[in-house]
Amino acid sequence: MGESWHNNHHAYPGSAKLGLLPGQIDLGWWLIKAFEATGLASDIKTPDNLGPRPGSRRVDGLREADAVAGA
Repeated sequence: MGESWHNNHHAYPGSAKLGLLPGQIDLGWWLIKAFEATGLASDIKTPDNLGPRPGSRRVDGLREADAVAGA
C-alpha cells in the first residue's frame, strides 16, 4: 500500500518517476508527462538519467543497471 513508491523515493530522491517496476502505477508521473507534452515541464529527472546512487543495492537479485533499463 505505497511501500514500493516510498522505497523508490529513497532510492532516487531526485526522480519525478516513482513507479519504477511493473505493476507500480504512478499517477503523478502521468501528470508530469502530460505537463511535458503541453510544454509546462522540461528537463524531467528519472532514474535513467540520474544514474545509480553510491551504496544503493537491489534486494531482488537484479543488477541496478538491468533494473533501470527494464531488463
